[in-house]
Amino acid sequence: MITKKFKYLFKYLPKSNLNASDGSDKGTFNFYTSSSKITKKIDKAKFFQEAIIFGNGGSANIHHSKEPFNTTSHCFVAVPIDENISIKYVYYYLSGNLHLIERGFKGAGLKNISPKYIENLDIPIFPIEIQNKIVSVLDKASSIIVKRENTLEILKEFEIDSF
Repeated sequence: MITKKFKYLFKYLPKSNLNASDGSDKGTFNFYTSSSKITKKIDKAKFFQEAIIFGNGGSANIHHSKEPFNTTSHCFVAVPIDENISIKYVYYYLSGNLHLIERGFKGAGLKNISPKYIENLDIPIFPIEIQNKIVSVLDKASSIIVKRENTLEILKEFEIDSF
């Protein structure tokens, strides 16, 4: 295993000029804001390739998308420049080590992170075959977690208030 700086693996795409208020409850595409939850949709996509999305205001958050999407102006969209890197592997690494991103948030009021801070994060790099195996295992684990969360939500609907 070696480590490489994020900036040698990814580049940022031009930022969107949209505000969070441009999103809605309905739409064709996910609309990423500077939030850890994806709650908004939009009918026009700006980004069409697999990417990592960083929210740059508030608190650390990161998303991965393979589908067309759009973002607010408070997001950085990163796409790979190295073909021997699995985007989802880097997403899993960073989301599992969110404290690395959190350290970059600065400010007295609303904290923000700079793209330069993210560019200088060290990413451990394994051969692509190992990256793909890691992604496969983590995809299965993520699927189980989502199913469990959905089950817990359904169970909450059946709770009866105590007398």
